[in-house]
Amino acid sequence: MVLIAEICLTIAAWQRGWKGWALLPPAIAFGGGYLIGSIMFAIGASEESIFAMGLMFDLICIGALIAMIVKPRKKSQYLESEQVKEVTAIDVR
Repeated sequence: MVLIAEICLTIAAWQRGWKGWALLPPAIAFGGGYLIGSIMFAIGASEESIFAMGLMFDLICIGALIAMIVKPRKKSQYLESEQVKEVTAIDVR
C-alpha cells in the first residue's frame, strides 16, 4: 500500500516540474532501507525493529515527495536570462 502511494506521489512530483529529481527520494529510501535492513538482520535485530526502520525510511520518502508536490520546481534565473538573450540577440552585419 505504501509502495502504491510512493509511486503516485513520484508521478505527481514529476509532473510538477521535478522530473528526474522526483526519483531520488524513492531510490534513497529503497537503497537505504535495504542496506540498513540487511545490516540489522546480520547483527540479529528483531523483525519488529527492522520493520520500524523500513517504515521510517518510507515515511521520510513520502514527506520529501509531498514537499516536492507542494513546492513546484522553479527554473534558475541563469537559464531564463540565457534564453532571453538567445531570443533577443540579432546579428546585424
